[in-house]
Amino acid sequence: MADESALEKAKRGEYGMELSGADLSGADLSWVNLQKANLTKANLSKSNLTGANLDKADLSGANLSGVDFTGVSLSWTTIAGALYDDTTKWPKHYNPKAQGAIFA
Repeated sequence: MADESALEKAKRGEYGMELSGADLSGADLSWVNLQKANLTKANLSKSNLTGANLDKADLSGANLSGVDFTGVSLSWTTIAGALYDDTTKWPKHYNPKAQGAIFA
């Protein structure tokens, strides 16, 4: 269950916000501006990030199991060491393993 204060902060969509280690599991973050956000080691499992702006965000070491990245550009997003599973929905033609993410 997502931490309500972290969820409220994320939904404000401020540029470069600090959300490292935040529990955002199961949150609806569709179309939220997370540009340059620090989401290192955050729990984003089963979150909906459809259409979110993750330009230059850092998701290193985050839990991305079951996350929906449909319509998201991850070209400048860091995901090294992030965990994902077979329910994670990646953008078309995106290779998470090549970017350093770990299938768990």
